[in-house]
Amino acid sequence: MPTGFQTLGFSAAIDERGFISAEVPMFCETIAEALTISGGNPFGLPEVSRSINQVESIGYEVKIRYEGNKGAEGSNESEASTYEFESGFKEVSLVNHYNWPTISEKYGGSFDSQTGQITWAQTIPRGNISKKGLSTAAQGQEVANPLVGVQTYQALIQTFRRSYVQRRFPKTQLEAVGTVREKLPKGFPTPKGRNWLIRPPKIAKRGNVWEVTEEWELSPPGKKHLPDVWAASSYSGGLDE
Repeated sequence: MPTGFQTLGFSAAIDERGFISAEVPMFCETIAEALTISGGNPFGLPEVSRSINQVESIGYEVKIRYEGNKGAEGSNESEASTYEFESGFKEVSLVNHYNWPTISEKYGGSFDSQTGQITWAQTIPRGNISKKGLSTAAQGQEVANPLVGVQTYQALIQTFRRSYVQRRFPKTQLEAVGTVREKLPKGFPTPKGRNWLIRPPKIAKRGNVWEVTEEWELSPPGKKHLPDVWAASSYSGGLDE
């Protein structure tokens, strides 16, 4: 005859995405019951794990964890989403700058494909840097080139993430991998002349839901991701159910 019972200490949490986690503490006299006793499936959630600790010689403490959400079975709609921007700088060769032709002409730069280095003129006309307030003669005056020794620049990189939970397997999100979007969801801004590549999402099964984190990668400065280039990285033809 079962002797287990629930003890004090029940806990639960729900986040902004509607994801629920709950822990039910139980006490049992035998290890067999500790392995099978039910915590009652709070909120209709499935069990995802349990921990068992022996209490001297009198029985076992059991903590049963439940996860998921209360959405309709098979629903593809998340209750809410969280959004994150991760921004930073990446050191990139100046040759790859979208405005390299103008920069190289203005500052006397040339790229040596054998050495992979940029060679700069030691001096340039002052007017190449700025003509503001200078006479014609002053503009032609030779001055030290401020780009001597410069090989790279700091390019802005950015990743946009959207996280949510849903009941249905995220097939649509996987089929979107390798495709290109001009705008972010929810009206978030996109720098002029750039667009977004949809990267493989992070997917995890959590109780009765799938936890999904989409990742969108911003194109390099002054350039756009080209759909023709990334088509080979996508699930062309779709996925079988």
